[in-house]
Amino acid sequence: MPRRRISPLDPAFTQLTLAAVGLEFGLPELCDPTPRRRTKQIVFARQVAMYLAATGFNMTTTRTAEMFGRDRSTVSHALGVVEDSRDDAVFNRKLEKVEVFLDQCRESFGVGV
Repeated sequence: MPRRRISPLDPAFTQLTLAAVGLEFGLPELCDPTPRRRTKQIVFARQVAMYLAATGFNMTTTRTAEMFGRDRSTVSHALGVVEDSRDDAVFNRKLEKVEVFLDQCRESFGVGV
């Protein structure tokens, strides 16, 4: 599989993903780059956003970490947490809803991954 080239749109994809997850999870403060509080809900929602950026926009773990201001190991951990959480039917439906939205956005921008 060829390596994905770094896209100048990655920061926009990251913000779009954070906004979509924030809306779906009822956490509009998720887009705040320096949140004043870190609740379990905010931490988990950021993990979901990292997962969606990595899988939906085909970002490498390193690039996802760079976009979220985190370490690669943090992103790897987030991917595992979200993948394990997909066993919950309610959560999986929410995640699929955001995935469909992000796919539609990507298509409307004419961006293929």
